[in-house]
Amino acid sequence: MALDYTDFHQVRNLIETNPSIKLLTRSRDTTALVLSFSFWAFKTKNISRYQKSDLTLLLSDFLHDKEIENPRLPREYIDDWVDQGFYRNTTNPSKSDEYFYDITSDTENTLRWLQELNKSEFVGTESRLLDIFNTLREIATRSSENKETRIEQLRKEIKEKELEIEKIKAGEIEVWDSTKIRETFQLLEEKIGRLTSDFRQVEENFRQIDTKLREEIIATSLSKGKFLDNLFRTIDKQIWEKDQGKSFKAFFDFLMNLKRQEELEELTQQVLQLPDIQIFNSNNNLEYLKFNLIDYSDNIHRVNDSIIRSLRRFIESAFFMQNKQIISKIESVLELAVTLKKKSPTERNFIEIDGKLNYDFVMSRKLFEPPNTTKIKAQILEEGENEGNFDILYQQQFINPEELKANIRFMLREQSVVSFSQIIQAFPIQKGLAEIVCYLNLAKDSEQVQKAYVDENADDLIRYQIKDQWQEIVLPKIIFSK
Repeated sequence: MALDYTDFHQVRNLIETNPSIKLLTRSRDTTALVLSFSFWAFKTKNISRYQKSDLTLLLSDFLHDKEIENPRLPREYIDDWVDQGFYRNTTNPSKSDEYFYDITSDTENTLRWLQELNKSEFVGTESRLLDIFNTLREIATRSSENKETRIEQLRKEIKEKELEIEKIKAGEIEVWDSTKIRETFQLLEEKIGRLTSDFRQVEENFRQIDTKLREEIIATSLSKGKFLDNLFRTIDKQIWEKDQGKSFKAFFDFLMNLKRQEELEELTQQVLQLPDIQIFNSNNNLEYLKFNLIDYSDNIHRVNDSIIRSLRRFIESAFFMQNKQIISKIESVLELAVTLKKKSPTERNFIEIDGKLNYDFVMSRKLFEPPNTTKIKAQILEEGENEGNFDILYQQQFINPEELKANIRFMLREQSVVSFSQIIQAFPIQKGLAEIVCYLNLAKDSEQVQKAYVDENADDLIRYQIKDQWQEIVLPKIIFSK
């Protein structure tokens, strides 16, 4: 439910409970310490999360370098910030006793608000107005099902492009001046900053979905089997079919498109080399955009996997009492059986169990079949010659996965993502289909050294040569990334 900002009680409750406002209303030294350290550790260093030991060491160095009097230990500060909702800790799936720490979406909003307080030298009103106008036009056009309206808009755009082409051919090239470039770049930086910071809110929304599922588990009166069946049917509706899940899935599919990544990398380098952009801080949002997007999207996938694991443990815990009652009844039956073990029944047939009815229909009987007669033929056996070829047993090939991993790492040294087809162009297949299968196993394992993504909507034609013969195989597009 949306907050009514004109309601006094709702606004007061927001001030008392919202971690962002709580952070700003603490003492000046505490607020300054949390904000300055968080900005330095997470924004300036461009790292999304830390292990507790690394974060504690960073805070210790920060307190020492800034000559801040610290009456408490750095780890006590971090624990307090987690309790206050400024930081969030999550367990490492591979090591249950290891924790990762990152800032919450509320702290992210506070840092973004703090940046917006530092006004720029000028406000690009023209770029913002054009952005609003283009967005309104796109919403109006894309939401219309009227064919004539869509066609008319496309023809209008084509006419504008053709007119621009004619002007360029005539030597009338419109080039942005320095003010226009800086103004548009500042607007771009603001959008990128908002996009990367919104990822923490996406994580928070996924965790809220996890909480709702837990509440449904607690309130359910179904048996474990029926509830699991219902849960598996609705989990996609709770996550991936909601607006949040659909939007993120569309974003991730767009991000994992290899052509889009190459275009994004090319455009980024082209813009950063403009002389008018050099006056901005070198640590800008655009420079690390692609790496940040991949890192944050990977975090969200990790959160989704964590939700599935925690739900499994929570379901097992929720139905533990039900299982305990069943075990108790089984134990009582076993105890009764042991008690009656020495008291044998006096009658031979002491219990009767209804069995399955035995149907004997005439039409179910087989027709008469004459018996097979066996003919025995006396034949003298002679020693034969061995025609088997055992050379193939000594021609087995060994494929070393470490060599294939080294090939992937070598290709990732020069670029952040690489497709499977690019890898085999640089390192041709030598050992046939078995080598391709080994690559597929590496993509399935997806270790930390190289992460793999399989695009089921696109295919790759893999060609390799074995004994002077070319072989072809069609596989889904596999993309390895750092």
